[in-house]
Amino acid sequence: MKLIPPGLPPTIADERLLRHILVNRLYLGEIVHKGRSHPGNHAAILTPELFEAVRAKLASAATLRKDRPIRARSGPLTGKLFDAAGRPMTPSFGYGRGGQVYRYYVSMPASPEAGARPPKIQRLSAATAEQIIADLLRRTLRRDELLIDDIATLVSRVEAREG
Repeated sequence: MKLIPPGLPPTIADERLLRHILVNRLYLGEIVHKGRSHPGNHAAILTPELFEAVRAKLASAATLRKDRPIRARSGPLTGKLFDAAGRPMTPSFGYGRGGQVYRYYVSMPASPEAGARPPKIQRLSAATAEQIIADLLRRTLRRDELLIDDIATLVSRVEAREG
């Protein structure tokens, strides 16, 4: 079990560990077997009221996160964009100031046993990559009106390389 040293901010792993501890019925003097709670042979270290209050607070926070829209589920280049090593680049996003959403395509990490180095291009701006490909398609196909969504039907594979 990892303990958080004083003065250091907790990481996501620390928060998950803490959440696991806070909802563990073992601290109520119970033991869970096959999804059912039974009285344990040990004393409770939390009162049922405190346990339920913490569980309710964690549940309400989880609901808020669960309801947040997922913006990077797909994009016109999903499954078609690859890095120089041939690994797929998947859609992702981040929030900027004021809640602005920035979309990216990120390279999948290489497996450690493969001994491969990380690619030089690990992340691409989704808007920029989609615009460049749309512009190339407009010139190649000599079509003035081409929507970003048309990329998905016109392109089968794109490789991101440096240079």
